[in-house]
Amino acid sequence: MEIEKNELISAEIIDLKGGEILLIPNGVKTIGEEALTPLKNRVKTVLIPGTVTTIKRRAFAGTGVTAVELPESVVTIEDDAFAGCEN
Repeated sequence: MEIEKNELISAEIIDLKGGEILLIPNGVKTIGEEALTPLKNRVKTVLIPGTVTTIKRRAFAGTGVTAVELPESVVTIEDDAFAGCEN
C-alpha cells in the first residue's frame, strides 16, 4: 500500500481465507481518486477502518468489489466512487 499524508493513493491485495479482501490500513483518512482502480476485478471485499472520512471520485471504479462496510466516520463519498461495482 502506498500512503501519502493519510491518503491511500495505491493498494495491494491481501489474501484472507481464500477470498480477495483488501484491508485499508488504520490511520488512512482519505481513499484517493482512482486509488484502487489498478486492482480491477481482483477485489471482492473491502474493510475500511474508522479513520477514513472521505472516499474520492472513482476510488473503487472497476474493481469488482461486491462487499464494503462503510464506517460511520465516512462523511464524503464523491461521484462515481463505486462505478462499475455490482452491489
